[in-house]
Amino acid sequence: MDGSGKMRGICPSCGATAHSEKCPKCGYRLRKGNLPLNQIVFSELNGVKGISIENQLFLVVDHDGKCWRFKLLDTMLNRQLTAWIVCRSPSDLKTSRAALMLRNRLKERYSNALETLETLVIIVENYAEEILERKEKAAPKNGQL
Repeated sequence: MDGSGKMRGICPSCGATAHSEKCPKCGYRLRKGNLPLNQIVFSELNGVKGISIENQLFLVVDHDGKCWRFKLLDTMLNRQLTAWIVCRSPSDLKTSRAALMLRNRLKERYSNALETLETLVIIVENYAEEILERKEKAAPKNGQL
């Protein structure tokens, strides 16, 4: 706390001092708050398809033919927040024991974590064909290289 009784935070991304839920310099989320759901979009990061959350987090989405795989990254701090999460379907993220760490990470950051998670599942289901299509294009056909 500073002398005025307000909470102060140091941004782990840029080192600036902030008095609000987001850093005024770089926009990094410092405190729990509501996430505007329109800031959750399907995108690509370094050639990997996934979902961008607030341009701060990135949920890597992969499908190997049998299972869906997810990994949460903090793009501003350049680190992994979860290991690979393996599920049979995207909706398993809401209840699977394997996805507990993902749900906890969302609860730490957002007061509307359940809505955020539901939006993530909807986006993965809506873009499933595009994710699967990328895999088919990447695999060589009939032994061709």
